[in-house]
Amino acid sequence: MPTLLAISLMLLFTVGDTARGIFGPQSSKQWTYITEGVGISGILIGKSTASDVVSAFGNRYTVNTHTEYSREIEYTDLGLSFYYCLKDKQKRIFLVEVHHGTTSKGIIIGQSTLKDVHDLYGKEDGTGNCDSGACVYEYKGVQFYVEGPNTVATDAEVDPSQMKVVEVDVMAPDKSSNFCDGIEQIVGRERRKRVSHHDCSGDA
Repeated sequence: MPTLLAISLMLLFTVGDTARGIFGPQSSKQWTYITEGVGISGILIGKSTASDVVSAFGNRYTVNTHTEYSREIEYTDLGLSFYYCLKDKQKRIFLVEVHHGTTSKGIIIGQSTLKDVHDLYGKEDGTGNCDSGACVYEYKGVQFYVEGPNTVATDAEVDPSQMKVVEVDVMAPDKSSNFCDGIEQIVGRERRKRVSHHDCSGDA
């Protein structure tokens, strides 16, 4: 007959193995709900800032500078990146890059296909067909990165049902490029206001 101590040890090891199976080797990737043209998880395009991102997602990130245009706050473990313009003193987020998540219309990254995108978002003029390489399809407030199977020749056209969505980017509904245009003018206006205010204060 096993002693009470032996039974207790067996239960302890069993629970430990179960816990390791649940919490240990699983991926830390975060599954994200995407609202097109708005944002993700409380981070709002054009309103939330870099400090809001760090408050929401923590300090385990890297910062990548893209020439003198923008900076990227990259959370590799979460499959998320947040971009802001270098010239924007407020560091407002203009684009969120998502590698694990679902859009509000039901596109699932890594599972849904280009055909699903066409079915749910429509096939806009000029989108055409894509070859076996990676392509971008843009819609209002969102863009989809799709890739074809590696077994297909590079120049061959691929059935949309075989093109997988591998990334979704969220941006303002009225922009799909030139995100930082106008920042310079805004900064200039703010600077002129400060100078004007300073001059008036000096005269008072």
